[in-house]
Amino acid sequence: RRALSIMLLLPALLASAAASKNVTVYFGNGCFWARQHEFITNLEQKVLGRLDSQLTSIAAYAGGTLPASGQLCYENANGTDPYASYGAAEVVSLILQPAQVELAARVYFATFVELQPGIWGRPDLRDLGAEYRALIGVPGGLSGPHGAALRAANVNNQSLTVDDAGSQPDTIGTDRVYVMDSTKFPAVQAEICLQCHDDALVKYSDAYHLLNGSLVRNGRLRKTGCPTNYVC
Repeated sequence: RRALSIMLLLPALLASAAASKNVTVYFGNGCFWARQHEFITNLEQKVLGRLDSQLTSIAAYAGGTLPASGQLCYENANGTDPYASYGAAEVVSLILQPAQVELAARVYFATFVELQPGIWGRPDLRDLGAEYRALIGVPGGLSGPHGAALRAANVNNQSLTVDDAGSQPDTIGTDRVYVMDSTKFPAVQAEICLQCHDDALVKYSDAYHLLNGSLVRNGRLRKTGCPTNYVC
């Protein structure tokens, strides 16, 4: 009887053990709208085979300091905690198993375009400024357990640069990608209305827009308390 009870509990125990090993990482390279679409469609859905209820990629802010509230906001008329003023950049935060970090990094590095021989950068050149810089956040940073995965995925041979200070300048034209310790510089969720949003240059499907609701229902998104911003 005891053995039967253990067998019945085994799936839940295995799921719990797997979840405990998950890591939260983030990637930034230009506007987070296009990057969120990339990670949801090209990584979570196509490669990892995740259902809508299992998606984790959210638009977020990271790489700077935090206000007393702990919440960063998009530019708004009230001037309430705008992320750029705190040195943060637009990123996509997602939850992965450690073995999946390299897969995510490969999707990330595929978003860069060669601006000139040997110099890679974001494709949306109209977005300029530190808030659009290239950065990665993983537990332990470049010298941590995921550093090797980032190096293996760096197919463009870009300059992976340790950032222990935060609030770095724009990386456009430098071929640089800052790598941060996500436990010291965690990502902060962006407003719900900015999630699964059309890119400035590309309109996405209605099915993609509806994933916003899936991310709310599975607990990845919550109300931020930020005021109405200049977008929504």
